[in-house]
Amino acid sequence: MLTEQEVDALARELLTDAIREVRSWDKKYFDAILQTDDGELIPVYSGTSPESLGSFVCEFMALAAIKRIIHSCELSFDTFEVTLSNKDTGEEAKRRVSEMVKKGRADSIKYMARWASVNLIGFFPQRLHDCLDDAVTDCGIIANALLAAVMAEAIVKSGMTVTADARADIEKAAAKAAEKKRETLRGHIDGLPHLLTKKGRGAPIKSPQLRKLERDAYAARVETAYREVRAREGKKPTKISVATELGAGGINPAKGSDTRLTAFGNKLRSLKIDYEAIASKVESELHE
Repeated sequence: MLTEQEVDALARELLTDAIREVRSWDKKYFDAILQTDDGELIPVYSGTSPESLGSFVCEFMALAAIKRIIHSCELSFDTFEVTLSNKDTGEEAKRRVSEMVKKGRADSIKYMARWASVNLIGFFPQRLHDCLDDAVTDCGIIANALLAAVMAEAIVKSGMTVTADARADIEKAAAKAAEKKRETLRGHIDGLPHLLTKKGRGAPIKSPQLRKLERDAYAARVETAYREVRAREGKKPTKISVATELGAGGINPAKGSDTRLTAFGNKLRSLKIDYEAIASKVESELHE
């Protein structure tokens, strides 16, 4: 674990880096950058609600929050578990990330905390806007509750029995806040590779940019595998030998099944990769 002195030094470095990064987006993003006597940088924000709910000016002393982020990243790195599946046998095993990445702990924690800190500094004004929106919504519920309570009290005094019910309003406000939080978090992390961000049927929708990155990356792997098999065998490789080199599908002796070619073909089709074009390109280069 990092010492408190190490956490403090790293937090100050990350705060400085985050302010520099956000300033590169827009030089006028901050109203000002103040500094305490001990050197802590303080970004100053201002803004006006687009829904005409008010304006704000805020000096954000973020160092303590970034220290908490660093501690959280340490805990996540040391305790986070992934489930590894053997596609041939179906066996699953849980492994801690810290057991798999033993030499990169410090760099991994710094990387996690750096981008979390950039998010904290860069999107703090949006959170202030959301705070204004939530505050006005909550006050509306409280005002309605007061009205209902006053009316109920007047009815009770007239000799009748009545109970006001604020549960629907509370649940509606809570659902609105929860959905806003979901969309915000999805917006920040959607598009990261190998990560699901939505529940529901089918795979999550990928952006065109992410699809292109995935397609280009896999096409490069296919070409590399083709070249390696070609060099090893000294002749044009079969498609199934390239699939084997890539680790696509597998053979299950117990069931007598071989899914290598099917899995490879499905991958090529899903990413719209022209295998024959890759093969022709390599063969042409070799015969020049």
